[in-house]
Amino acid sequence: MHINKDQQLIKAFCNHYFWLRIVHHTYKTLFEDTSNLELLEKTAKSFFQNLNRIFIDYLFLQFCKFTDPAKMRNGSNLTVEYVVKCMDWSPDIKNKLISLKSELYEFRKLIEVARHKIVVHRDVEVITSKYQVLGKFPKGKDEEFLDLLGEFCDCAHQACFGKPFGSISTASEGDVFDLIKTLKKSIAFERLLSESSGDNLIKLYDLMK
Repeated sequence: MHINKDQQLIKAFCNHYFWLRIVHHTYKTLFEDTSNLELLEKTAKSFFQNLNRIFIDYLFLQFCKFTDPAKMRNGSNLTVEYVVKCMDWSPDIKNKLISLKSELYEFRKLIEVARHKIVVHRDVEVITSKYQVLGKFPKGKDEEFLDLLGEFCDCAHQACFGKPFGSISTASEGDVFDLIKTLKKSIAFERLLSESSGDNLIKLYDLMK
């Protein structure tokens, strides 16, 4: 089926939202599910501490990408503002998108300074001042943002394709849940290894080759 430029852009916009959901889900599962914290510390503490920082920086960037200006010095950005301003909508759809845009930008206000001064740039004044947490927001605001962005996608997708983008599943084969299972198995294997001797110990070492 041939799709026009606006449809191509909305499809790309929604797919980017889907990717953000996956990244956010992975972060929450690893680092905000307290039942997993001890497991991460026992297996590769430094690695997961570094990964935590990487995830936070990346999520801040992605949250702000959606709410960046539609026009920049070097061209156009496929953002919420671009979808609202630069595409043709019926009055009712446009009003709905504008309303959602206003709510989405409330979250941006909470993290924008951190994005500009720490994540994208290394602001000298911030770095040399007393430590201050930038980009802190009330618990659950990130989830609210994603839910609103999902509504925005559904509205635009419905107008372009006659159906909403729909609910999405972040679970797939080889995802973060499988990683957690594998880490748990590694802890169990390590315990078994420490308690084994003789032929059993040899067999276990052979399994690691």
